[in-house]
Order: sequence, then structure tokens, then C-alpha cells
Amino acid sequence: SVAAPALTQRAAPTVADNARCVVEHLPQDAYGRMLETAKTDLIRALDMGRFNDAALTAAYDACAIPDELSTPVAGYAVGAIVQATAESWFLANKQLDAARLDAAWQALATSDRRMLADAARDRRDLSTRVILLFVADLGLTDEVSRDQTLSSAVMAYAAGRALRDAYGDLA
Repeated sequence: SVAAPALTQRAAPTVADNARCVVEHLPQDAYGRMLETAKTDLIRALDMGRFNDAALTAAYDACAIPDELSTPVAGYAVGAIVQATAESWFLANKQLDAARLDAAWQALATSDRRMLADAARDRRDLSTRVILLFVADLGLTDEVSRDQTLSSAVMAYAAGRALRDAYGDLA
């Protein structure tokens, strides 16, 4: 006898899946300009990442984000946008790619990442001690105190990753 194929139920999209959909449905020309601008002017690029309400509403509608997920999806999407902006700057200015940044982030203790995630979600200051561990892993300890743009890039990356951790990756 032949067994009937098992019926599989598709899992509901995760917060991260929904956030990726939102980012993909933002005006891509504006998103691309933001990432390009980040290579030479990080602060201006971060300001460009504040998409207008109409663009955000259209992206949410296109992705059919359920109301109960709107806050975590928004937090994760903002985190992903800020992280991508910082990654663009790091690659252009410090030759550190996304994989290297991710490795340094993953090297942090889970408890430290959770502390940063909680702070980002609650809009509190991120722990300097943990940020300095991240900076040391990247080999930038000597530079970060005298390079304001580098310091801003580190904080942007950390804030973006912490938001992703808060609303999905460590949740």
C-alpha cells in the first residue's frame, strides 16, 4: 500500500519575514540613494531613512501586516534599515563587510545582546561596555574615540542590530 502524502501547514510569516517585506516595498529608489549616500555622509543617510507615512502605509498594506504585529514589524524594519545604512558606511570607509560586522555582533554574549535589545526596544541608552566589546572585536578601539563618524556608525549598527534582536532575532 502507498502512504498518503503528509499535509504540511505553512508556518505563518515571522516578524523578520514581515519586516523584510515592508523594506522591499519601500520606494527602492529612495532606499538605494540612502545606502549610496551612507558611503560618504552617514548622518544625512540616516535622516533619509525616515520614510514618509504614505510610503510606510503602502508597504504595510502590500505586505498585509496584521495589526498585532505592527509594532514588532516596525521595530525590526527600522533596525534593518539602520543596520544596512551603517553597513554601507563600514564597507566604504573601513572595508568591513556585513559578514565581518555580523561575526563581531554574534561574538557578543547572548546576555549582552539581550541587554542591548531591551534597551533599544525601551529607547534607553545602549551599554557602553557592550558596545566597546563589539568595537574591540572589529579592531577599532583606538580610532573610535577620535572619529565621530566612526562612533556614529558603531552606534547606528548596534542600534539597528539591537532592534532586530528585540523584535525577532532573540525574541
